[in-house]
Amino acid sequence: MKILISTLFDCTTTGVVGRFREERGEFNDQSGQLITSPADWEQARNQQRNYETLVQVLSLRTQLDQLTPAVKELDHWSFTASTDRLGIFGDDFHYLLEDCENVPMITGLKEFTELPNQLRARGSDANIWFKEIE
Repeated sequence: MKILISTLFDCTTTGVVGRFREERGEFNDQSGQLITSPADWEQARNQQRNYETLVQVLSLRTQLDQLTPAVKELDHWSFTASTDRLGIFGDDFHYLLEDCENVPMITGLKEFTELPNQLRARGSDANIWFKEIE
């Protein structure tokens, strides 16, 4: 089963991990953002942290396969993941929606709108969605 994950949180996959090291100099992260300062590094690290958080929530019930990097769309971020366990997330992603509810996220990055600092998976204030695509 292949799943499309969409969220309003900036979860750009940057590959920035660890601590800022001055001796590294300027570099482009995996998303192409230029990192020139501790502030740039912190933003890229927080974007990566959000991605890692979402992957960890998805991984609570199954091992994921074929993860794609999260990319910025028109007004949200999205990525895909696969699992070989059909129904593991319940009908209409019921269990996954429960797993996501109130998980802390980092805000103040490049979001398009002001968000609470938690995932909301249900209701009119939902900020994460799932769709089976295969």
